[in-house]
Amino acid sequence: MIKKIIWSVIGLVIGVVLLVIGGIAFSKLLKEGHIITNYTSYVPWGLGVSWYVYLVWLEVGTLLSFAILVYIFGLKHLKSIATILYLSGFLILTSAVLTILMDIGKMQKAFDIFFKPHFSSMIAWMAWMHVAYSGVVGLELLISILANRGAKFAIYIDTAFGWIPGMVSIVAGTVLISIIGTLFSTVSGMAAWRGGSLPLLFLLSSLVAGIALLSIIYIAFSPDKGTDVYSRVVKSLGKTTLAFIVIAMIAGFGVSVTLRTSVIDAYFSGAYNAIWAVILGLVIPIIILLLQLTSNAQKSWYMLTAASILMLISLWVIPYNVIINPQMVEPIPGIAEAFLHEKLTYLYTPSRTEVALNMLPIGIAILGFTLGYWILNWISPLKPTAGKEV
Repeated sequence: MIKKIIWSVIGLVIGVVLLVIGGIAFSKLLKEGHIITNYTSYVPWGLGVSWYVYLVWLEVGTLLSFAILVYIFGLKHLKSIATILYLSGFLILTSAVLTILMDIGKMQKAFDIFFKPHFSSMIAWMAWMHVAYSGVVGLELLISILANRGAKFAIYIDTAFGWIPGMVSIVAGTVLISIIGTLFSTVSGMAAWRGGSLPLLFLLSSLVAGIALLSIIYIAFSPDKGTDVYSRVVKSLGKTTLAFIVIAMIAGFGVSVTLRTSVIDAYFSGAYNAIWAVILGLVIPIIILLLQLTSNAQKSWYMLTAASILMLISLWVIPYNVIINPQMVEPIPGIAEAFLHEKLTYLYTPSRTEVALNMLPIGIAILGFTLGYWILNWISPLKPTAGKEV
C-alpha cells in the first residue's frame, strides 16, 4: 500500500510539472500562433504529428496485443488487468487527439471534419476512425468497471459476449493504424512514403510498442502477483514480445529487399538517425528476452520490465524519423537556395516551445491515469484469478 502511495505521489508530481510546462507553452501558442514552432513551408509536419503517430501506435498496439492474446490464444488471465488497460488506452487516445489538435493552425477547424466532411480525405477518415475507436475503448472500460462491481448484466456481457468488443478492437485498431499509414502513402511528393508498405510497417511497429506497454501494465498492476499464474503470464508476455520483435524486423527487411523502397532508409537513416533506437529498443531487448526464457520467476519479470522500458523510451524515435526525414530531402538539388526566406528551408529542429507544448497532453494523461487508478481501486478493484502462491 505504501509503495502504491509513493508511486502515485510521483505520478501526480510528474503530471503537474508537465501540465505547468505544457500550459505555459500552450498559452504562448494561443497568443502568438504557430510562429513559435520551427515548421517551414517544406516541413509542415513535425514533432506534434510524429508524437501523435507514436501515441496511436502505443495504444492500438497495447489493445491489439491484449485482444490477440486473450481472445485468439486464450491467455484469459490477462483479463485481470482489463480495467486498467482500457483506462490507459482511453487516456492515450485522448492525449493523441490533444497533440494533433494543437498542431493545427486554427484548432476550431478540426470540427469541420464532422460538420463539413470530405469523404475522399484520408485525414477525415483517420479522425472518424479515431473517434469511433475511442468510443469502443470507452465502452469496454465501462463494461469492465460494472462487471468488477458485480453488475449481473455486465458480467453476462463480459463472459458470454466479451469476445465481440475484443474482435471489434482488433478490427478497429488495425483499420486506424492502416489509415494512418495510408495517409502518408498518399502524399505523392514524398518518395520515402510511397510503395504501399507503410500500413504494414506501422501495424507491426504498433504491436511491438504495444506489447511493451501491456507487459509493464501487467507487471505493475496485476492482482495475481506472487502466484504461479503471474509467473506463467510474464513468461508468455516475454515470448510474445520476442516473437513480435522478430516478425517486425523480418518484415521490415523483407520490404526493403522485395520492394526496393526507400521507406526503410526513412526508418533507420537520415538527419535524425534511428540506428541507436533500433539497437537500444530492439536488439538489446531481444538479447534480454532470450535470457528470460531460461530465468527463474523473479528474474523473469525483472528482465521483461527492463526490455519493455528500453523499447518504450527508444521506439518513439522511429516515427519521428519516418515522418520528418523524408520532408527534409530536397526534391531538386539546390531548390532551397532558389528562394530565400526563414520559412523556405528543408532544415527542421523542434523549438523548445514545441517540445514543451507536447508535454501538456502527456501531463494530462499521467494525471488522469494516477487519479483514475485510485478511483477504480475504490469503485471497481481488480480481481485476482485463481492461482497458487509461489
